[in-house]
Amino acid sequence: MNIALASSNPSCGPAGYPRVTRPVQPRYEWLYLYAFVCPESGASQLWLVPEVTEHAY
Repeated sequence: MNIALASSNPSCGPAGYPRVTRPVQPRYEWLYLYAFVCPESGASQLWLVPEVTEHAY
C-alpha cells in the first residue's frame, strides 16, 4: 500500500474520497444434502432440501 494514499480517517478511502458501501447481494442458493442408508439392505436415499429443520426429518 502506498503510504501517501493511506488515510487516517476510516470513513474515507484512498486520497480522501468517501468509501462507497453497497448492500450485499446473495450470490448462491444453498441446499443441504441429507443421506440415509439402511445397514441391512444397503439401500440409500439422498435428499436435497433448502433448509435444515426438524420437519425435514
